[in-house]
Amino acid sequence: MLKLLLPVLLASWGSLVYGQSCVRNLQLNHTSNNLIAFFEAEVESDCSILNYYWDFGDNDQSTLANPVHTFPAPGYYLVCLSITVLENKENVIYSYCENVPIGVSTPCVVQAVPNLSSNGSSLYFDSETSTGINTNISSYEWDFNDGTYSPTPSGVHNYETLGEYVVCLKVEGVNGNETCESTSCKHHLFDLPVPELNVHFSLEDLGDCEFKANSETSVIDDLELQSRTWSLNGESFENEAHLFEFTSAEVGQELCMEERYSFYGTIYSETYCVTLSALCEWEATNVQTVDYNAGKEVLVSHNGTSNLSIFSEQALGEVKVFSLDGRIIFQDILSSKSLKFSFLSAGTYLAVVHDQESFLLLKGK
Repeated sequence: MLKLLLPVLLASWGSLVYGQSCVRNLQLNHTSNNLIAFFEAEVESDCSILNYYWDFGDNDQSTLANPVHTFPAPGYYLVCLSITVLENKENVIYSYCENVPIGVSTPCVVQAVPNLSSNGSSLYFDSETSTGINTNISSYEWDFNDGTYSPTPSGVHNYETLGEYVVCLKVEGVNGNETCESTSCKHHLFDLPVPELNVHFSLEDLGDCEFKANSETSVIDDLELQSRTWSLNGESFENEAHLFEFTSAEVGQELCMEERYSFYGTIYSETYCVTLSALCEWEATNVQTVDYNAGKEVLVSHNGTSNLSIFSEQALGEVKVFSLDGRIIFQDILSSKSLKFSFLSAGTYLAVVHDQESFLLLKGK
């Protein structure tokens, strides 16, 4: 019975299992000095080896286990090793062939290929590195991107924190007196749950129709804030601060906050809005008028919101509204007998019309 075990030519032959056969691995090792080559049979077998047979690919053969052979000229030779074993009371032949360079200069070539997989916090790493002819791997070095390293070709590494890591494999090779190296990196993202954002904010009344919106978003670890945008009455404000203060809000306006977060390269966006109801609704009370001359009395009316009107018996000329600290709030020259405006917050103001003074006290409901 003849069993031909032929690997791919020009490639290394790894450990093999041939079903229930007693030969688990068969390959040849060789070194050469110009045209002289030294061969060694490498066999893993549970049964007795009856004989060896070498075919050097140049019409010459040998029956030694570790022969020395001189080739006629430089080149590549298909060298085959066959062994005969006693298996199940039968003589069984196993063969292995390899294209062997003789007297041919081959460069040192190594290509690092990291293979990664994970389960939970455990990273399984394995080198699938390839080498050129006559190049042997002299060392491995894994960099796990968390400050730890490993010199083994494969194994398991446990991370304390899950996330995305750039894992690098550096392999060094040797071919005679020549050395070479190769480094390859691969991104690995552990299987992480999709984050849930609870985006909302609280609204605090500071008085005088001023408000403070405070972001209270619950953020899980590894989320990175990209932007926070506040929008009010159609106008947007790029502001990453947690606090957003605004004034002169009107009933029915919508205040919105959009937050954008990055989670290992993926952008998540959530928006929360609130309608401003029962805000900045003030009533005018204790309107005090100062009547210097008849016909110049200043009256203030109120329509249930912050919209106020100033009336005078004669056409208005210059109108000024001051805060009690002396800051001018409004100034204009009008020709009609009334003036409507909705910019006042709760508080006490001094209105000057035709040089007549009137104190306006606005009180929140």
